Amino acid sequence: MKKRVMAMMMAGVLSAGLLAGCQKEPAAQETPEAVEEENGNEEEEAGEEEPMANMINPWRDCTEEEAKEACPRLFKIPDGAEVLGWSILDDATDAFGVSQSLVEAGFQMDDLVFNARALYGAPEDTDISGMYYDWSDGMDVTLANWGEGHMQGKLYSAETETGVVELLTWYDVEIGIAYSLSVAAEDLDGFDLQAIAEMMYDPANEPMTGGLLRDDPAEAGVVVLQALQKEFEHIYGDDVNDARFDLTIYDSEAIAEGDVPLDELLMLNDEDIPFEVSFELHPAEDADINMLTVPDGVYDEESGWIKEMHRLGVARPGADGEYMITNFGTGW
Repeated sequence: MKKRVMAMMMAGVLSAGLLAGCQKEPAAQETPEAVEEENGNEEEEAGEEEPMANMINPWRDCTEEEAKEACPRLFKIPDGAEVLGWSILDDATDAFGVSQSLVEAGFQMDDLVFNARALYGAPEDTDISGMYYDWSDGMDVTLANWGEGHMQGKLYSAETETGVVELLTWYDVEIGIAYSLSVAAEDLDGFDLQAIAEMMYDPANEPMTGGLLRDDPAEAGVVVLQALQKEFEHIYGDDVNDARFDLTIYDSEAIAEGDVPLDELLMLNDEDIPFEVSFELHPAEDADINMLTVPDGVYDEESGWIKEMHRLGVARPGADGEYMITNFGTGW
């Protein structure tokens, strides 16, 4: 997925003047009323030499950690992207009717510059993009990573004198967060802005109300081992007398940092427990040793155990809440 997105972005040519995130002052403060008032002031003050430096910018630079404090389910900058900066509008009451902080980040991937925003506590359907164009009718999309695969969004586009602007907005109804992601270029034909938004999902930033089971290694290990024992009974039946496990649980931090070796896994739910296990099997007397060693086991005649078995897997709760192994194999 990432390689496909990167290849498509090579075709885009940056038109920095079109992108709100590239402006000296972020456009979120530019409500239509503010724009009209500003235009009027410009006409009245034409000819005056008041320096632009005297204008007060309500935005301030911030760190990513400050941004996370302002928004509990913040997006992340996609892996491999160049971070251009984080900023905060400390009090968005005037523009959006809420007192929370509006968070903004700019980043660049190949020749495209992106502007992303998030506002915790925003009313639904709030436009936080700060971009005012003659947008096309929004196309409905469903984000695969956000909201456990049920997050609804709208994709807009607009033609300008110098190119094309695309805007994707989505809203987390569970805790009330509005998001926007925009990009501008001379040509965005074939570009997939939604794919970039998918790359911005960060499970590590999910609100930890009761904590995730996978972030409790001891408890998660017990659950996975129980599920593995049932899975082994199903796979091996009476051919195996005993099994020994060496288990590694991948927690939310490992997932967020891309340390989980599950290349083909599209999505992990909050309840999922990804794991890696090395194990040994003790075959029954009449078992077919050759079959049990497939694909990577080695039979040790001295001990009578099949060793060097290795798997990656995901434990996931079923309808009754009991965990089971949903993916199990040598890799993805």
